[in-house]
Amino acid sequence: PLLCNWNQHFKLDPEFFGVWASIIQRVPNSSLVMLKYPEESEPHLRRAARKVGLNAKQFVMLPKAPLSEHLYRTSFCDLFIDNREYNSGTTCTDALWGAAPTISMPRMKHAGRHAVSMLSSLGGKAASTIARNVEEYEEMAVRVLSQPRRWQDLHKDIRASHAWAALWTPLQWVRDVETSVKMAWEWHLNALADAPPPKQGQGREEWCSSKEKSIGGGPPKCERLYGHVIAQPYRGPGYAPFPEEMHSRGARGGAAEGG
Repeated sequence: PLLCNWNQHFKLDPEFFGVWASIIQRVPNSSLVMLKYPEESEPHLRRAARKVGLNAKQFVMLPKAPLSEHLYRTSFCDLFIDNREYNSGTTCTDALWGAAPTISMPRMKHAGRHAVSMLSSLGGKAASTIARNVEEYEEMAVRVLSQPRRWQDLHKDIRASHAWAALWTPLQWVRDVETSVKMAWEWHLNALADAPPPKQGQGREEWCSSKEKSIGGGPPKCERLYGHVIAQPYRGPGYAPFPEEMHSRGARGGAAEGG
C-alpha cells in the first residue's frame, strides 16, 4: 500500500512523522511517498526517516510534477495521510479528486481544520475517517489499509461524491462566499445603527476610544464590527474617517443592496 502526503515540509512535525512511521511498520509492504518540496530539506527528512526505522523502500521522495502528472500519481495513493497542526489544503482536494481515502484530525486553529472540513462536506463514509486523537488516527489508518473491503467502500463513496458534493461545485461555493460577505456587511451596519450616539462635545474618535463598554464588556460598538469578532480600526494608507451619515442614517442594508 502507498501512503501519500504531498505537503510542503514546513507543515510537518517530528511527533506526527513518527506516527506515520508506526503505521508503515504495522502494515506489511507499505511505503510513505512524499514530495521533495522543497528539495533543500530532502536530506533532513531522509535522516529523520532512518531515525524512526524506515528504510529506502519504505520512504520514497519524488520531485514535483506538472498538475496532470501530479493528479495521475495521486490516483495510485491507497491512503492520503494529513498533517496535524497545519492541514492539507489543495493537496487534500487533489487526493479526494483522485478518490484516495483520506485521514485527518481536527485541531483548534483554522489551519488545523482544512481537510476535516472537506471530509465533512462529503459526508457518508468519507467523513468516517476523521480521527479524534492521535491514537485513533493511527488505528484508523492501519484498519483502512488492512481491510480491502473497507478501503473499497471508502474509495467508491469518495468517487461517487464527485457527482453531487458541494466541494465539487465551485459555483455554489462562490454564491456561499458572496452570501457570507453580505451577511457580514449587514452585521456591521446593524452594529453601527445600534451604537449610542457620541455624547455632546465628544468627537467620534474620542467616543470610540473611551472606556465606555458595550453590553458584554467588549469594546465600544463602533469597533465591534462583526458581532464577537473584534476588528481593530484601520489606520493604514488610504485611511479616511467613517462618514457620520453611516452612523445616523438608520438604514440597515443600504450599501449592501447595491451588491
